[in-house]
Amino acid sequence: MPGTPGNKDVIVMRKAALNTTTLYHLFGHFFGLPDTYAEIAPVPPAVPGPPPGVTSHEWFNRIAANCYTHGDGFCDTEADPYNVGYNDNVNPIPPCFFDYGPQDGQSNYYTPPVDNYMSEYRGTCRCRYTQEQYNFMARVILTQKLYLH
Repeated sequence: MPGTPGNKDVIVMRKAALNTTTLYHLFGHFFGLPDTYAEIAPVPPAVPGPPPGVTSHEWFNRIAANCYTHGDGFCDTEADPYNVGYNDNVNPIPPCFFDYGPQDGQSNYYTPPVDNYMSEYRGTCRCRYTQEQYNFMARVILTQKLYLH
């Protein structure tokens, strides 16, 4: 991640991964994007909090701009409860959908962004960044990656 002390400003990956969405995922990290399931600010925690096994405090319905203070920090990415095991709940063939999953702290079912490059839902589903993600990457390029322009 940019600005992390001790990290080098490079992307290293296997040649076999160059033709996959993994490259777009890593470029997202290079330009400052967190994973969609990341928790950017666990303090103060959301009340009610997430169910057991879910680390994100972001709510499905975005009440009180919870999406800007929890989860990945972007309100145009869907709340993502991803953790090990939920990857199997995605139909890997377009139109890609999430079959079932946990509920958030308000008892609403998550519908995670299986099509977002920054999600961990693999396969042919990942195909986009959101507008807020594009804007954030542009800001990182203009303020932290000055050698690129």
